[in-house]
Amino acid sequence: MANKKRAAKTDQTRETAQAITRRSGQVAEDKAQRRAVTQAIADGIKEYKLQQKAKQRDQDKKLKKAQADAERLRGEYEEKLKALNVQGDQAQGGSRLPWVLLAASWLVFAAAGVAAWFVGA
Repeated sequence: MANKKRAAKTDQTRETAQAITRRSGQVAEDKAQRRAVTQAIADGIKEYKLQQKAKQRDQDKKLKKAQADAERLRGEYEEKLKALNVQGDQAQGGSRLPWVLLAASWLVFAAAGVAAWFVGA
């Protein structure tokens, strides 16, 4: 099946080269010259197609690399975000301590003030 596709592409390339040769051909050309021009055009078309395939492969490789990099960065970002959320949860749990200390200090000051009032009265 692959040979049939390859043969069809080769035939199509040959026909295209012959059409180009007929359009651009000189009246004084003989059959050998036309055949040589047709072969040169067919070779040029093949070379162009090979270059385009190579260019497409390079673009595909770059795209895959960019997608892989984006996926890797997304994973790192999610890990850091989870770590920050864990740290935030720990910080919220620890944020009660300052309030407890503040309330305790107010109670101590209030008790000291009440004691001083009784002693001074």
